[in-house]
Amino acid sequence: PWGQKPWLQDALRTNLTTLYVRRLLLTLERRFNESWPLKAADLASQPWKEIRTQVLAQIQSTMERRKQRLLGSEGEIARDLEANQEHLTAALNDQDERLRLLQLTTQGMRITFDPKSHRKQLTTAPRLTYVYAMAQKLEALPAQQVTEQVLAHLEEAQAVFQTIFGHAEWEHLRNQEVTLKKLAVNSKDILAETVGKERFERLESLSLDEIPAEDQAPLIQALGKIAQNRIYRQLLLATITQSWVEYLTRMEALRVSISMESYAQRDPLVQYKSQASTMFTELLSEVRQTVISKMYRYRPSLPAEYTTGLRSAARAQPELALVGAGGSRVNNPPAKSKKKRKRH
Repeated sequence: PWGQKPWLQDALRTNLTTLYVRRLLLTLERRFNESWPLKAADLASQPWKEIRTQVLAQIQSTMERRKQRLLGSEGEIARDLEANQEHLTAALNDQDERLRLLQLTTQGMRITFDPKSHRKQLTTAPRLTYVYAMAQKLEALPAQQVTEQVLAHLEEAQAVFQTIFGHAEWEHLRNQEVTLKKLAVNSKDILAETVGKERFERLESLSLDEIPAEDQAPLIQALGKIAQNRIYRQLLLATITQSWVEYLTRMEALRVSISMESYAQRDPLVQYKSQASTMFTELLSEVRQTVISKMYRYRPSLPAEYTTGLRSAARAQPELALVGAGGSRVNNPPAKSKKKRKRH
C-alpha cells in the first residue's frame, strides 16, 4: 500500500489544482462576462507560475479587446457621442452637460438571449466605472483633505436636495390648487419667518401662480427645508424602529445562550454586560450609517400633511349640482330601488 502513496499524492494534487483553477476561471469569466479558451484540465498539470502567466495574459487580452470595443475610434462610446452632438457641443462650456455625458458612457445596450424564450433582447450592461480612477486620485491626498472634500460635497448635495424637495412641494401644491393658508401652522410660521410676517399675510391667500417670482424662490427654499426635515425625521424613526427590534431580538438570543459561558469558566453576568454594551454601541453606529446612507438615496413622495389638508378641504366644499339651460337647479333623480326577490 505504501507504494501507492506517490500516485495518490499526485492524483490528489491534480484534482485540487483542477478544482481551484476551474473556480478561478469561472469567477473571472463571470466578472468579465466572456468565455475564455483556457481549460482547467489543461492548466492543472502545469506549475502555478505558468498558470498565473497564462491567466494574466488572458486578462490582458480581454482588457485590450474591451478597451478597443469601448474606446476605439469606432467604439461604442464614440458612436454614442456622435449621436449626441448637441450635448457634446454644450458640454464644452457647461459642467452639467459634461457630467451627463460621463454618465452616458457608463452604461450601454447589449444583445443577449432570454434563457426562457430563447429570443434576442436588449439589456443594459455596465461599460465604464469611475470608482477606481477616483480612488487612484484620492490615494495621494491626505486623509484630512479627503474628509473635508467629502463633507463639502455632502453639504452641497444636501442643499441641492433641499431645492429639489422645495420644487416638488411647490408643484404639488400648485397642481392641487392649494394656497399657503391651508398649510400646517408650523409650516406657515417658517414661511412667515422667511419672507416676513406682513408679506406672508398678503401672499397666503393668493394662488401660487399669482405669487410674484421674487417671493417664490425663498418660499420654495423654505418648503424644501420643511420637507427635508420631515423626511429626515421619518427616516430616523423608521431606522431606529427597525434597528431596535433587531437589537432586542439579538439581546433575547444572548440572554438564552449566555449561560453557556460558565462552561468556559467565565462569569455569565460579566459576559452578558460586556456583550450587551458592545451590541448597543454597534446599534448606535448602525443607526447612524443607515440614516446617512438613506438621506442621500431618498426620492421625494407626496407629503402627508398636504394630502390630509386636501381631504379636509374637499369635505368642506358644498355639494355640486347640475344647472339647466335656463339657470335653474337640476337635481339628480333618485335611483330606483330594486325589489328584493323572495326566495322560497
